[in-house]
Amino acid sequence: MLDRANVRYVLTEKAVDSRVGHPLLLDGSTRVLRNDSALPRAYVARAWRAVHSNAEAAAYMQGPGADDSRVPTIEGAPADGAGPHELVPVPIQSSVPERVVIDLSEAPAGWLVLTDSADPGWSATLDGRPAQIHYANGYQRSVEVAAGSHQLVLTYRTPGLLAGAIASAAGLSIAMLWFLVPAIWRRRRA
Repeated sequence: MLDRANVRYVLTEKAVDSRVGHPLLLDGSTRVLRNDSALPRAYVARAWRAVHSNAEAAAYMQGPGADDSRVPTIEGAPADGAGPHELVPVPIQSSVPERVVIDLSEAPAGWLVLTDSADPGWSATLDGRPAQIHYANGYQRSVEVAAGSHQLVLTYRTPGLLAGAIASAAGLSIAMLWFLVPAIWRRRRA
């Protein structure tokens, strides 16, 4: 599971058997382990498992067939992808908290998986056109891509921000009127 999540380092206070494949980097009361098999932050998967829900993705990843982290689960994919079990790492051109730009150069067809957490506020454009974001591995973002060169832009907008700003402005306006109207009436009477 740590591989799928792109977890490269693990901190622990427990004794760890170095044969688990995570070389010990620091020893003391806290140990730092390096996970050399962590997946890249962004990659194109040529094989995948189509699932219909988060619960189905979790059940698959905890089951006996989940030992191959190179086969992500894709919620809402039309069918399983039967391509080779290889991942094509994709460089991220720019990444700030609310925007990620990925340029795909001669990428194979498949699902681009970004191992960051998915959230309802994310939207995607592929080559300037809206693209649907699917959950990968139950909690990551993925977008289907055709073979070739593409630019994927993922943008985050806080859900409900505009409605909250409008409600706040309306409340402030009402509060101002509540205090200003009586003051104006008192001046006119005086």
